[in-house]
Amino acid sequence: MSQTNNQIPLEVINKYRLVLLGTDSIAEVKRIFSTSSAKKKCDTHHGVVVLATITKGCIKTNERIVMSSCGDFLLDDNIVRIEINNNEAAGAAEGQNIGVCFERTKLDDLKKILRVN
Repeated sequence: MSQTNNQIPLEVINKYRLVLLGTDSIAEVKRIFSTSSAKKKCDTHHGVVVLATITKGCIKTNERIVMSSCGDFLLDDNIVRIEINNNEAAGAAEGQNIGVCFERTKLDDLKKILRVN
């Protein structure tokens, strides 16, 4: 699989101004991709990773999260793993850069929602 087939292009992420919304948190999405190592680490069979920066509050593993674009709901899912600097973490706070894996969301699902070919 080529690199462009296993990610959401940055221009799409920027166009939709994607954010993750938790119970009391907001995180700006920086990158979305799929990788085989995430399949193993997250045990989800699809390996979708969302890199984001938390701008408000904190995000925890097993938290239900919503992905939003300019205030519009796109999807919701549970976080099964959080990583900070490639180390697993139970949670992360404002200002931290994180990688998260979702329980059910597949890259193809995101591509359809965001109209990526």
